[in-house]
Amino acid sequence: MIVLTGRAVVDRTAPPADEVPQYQEKYRPLIAALGMTPDEFAASYAVAIRFVADRISGC
Repeated sequence: MIVLTGRAVVDRTAPPADEVPQYQEKYRPLIAALGMTPDEFAASYAVAIRFVADRISGC
């Protein structure tokens, strides 16, 4: 088990998921498996959250 300790912040400057080609390339099959189009996914998950780790522990 690995434990990450840090802080999460909402990134209101991040573009929608359907406007990031690298994101679409990586996650398109998983988005389709949810039964969603990229547009639907971006609308449903519209808030980007950035996590910054302060500490990592575990094995």
